[in-house]
Amino acid sequence: RGGWLLPLPQQVVLRNLLNLRDRWARHHDVPRRWLCSDDALLNLARRCPMTLAQVQREGEIAGRWLDSFGRE
Repeated sequence: RGGWLLPLPQQVVLRNLLNLRDRWARHHDVPRRWLCSDDALLNLARRCPMTLAQVQREGEIAGRWLDSFGRE
């Protein structure tokens, strides 16, 4: 929701984040939204933080997911 309004490079980032979240959720058999909401991923794609610390400060992403895939 709203991703189509982003510039193309940010749309690519959003698509990659969504795919990563979906793969992790399927692998661990948990609902996607337990990891992070669509809005949280949209905000990440919009801001494009450069460090893991910047992502952690926002607090919108589940810690387990960040531990596994934060660097990606």
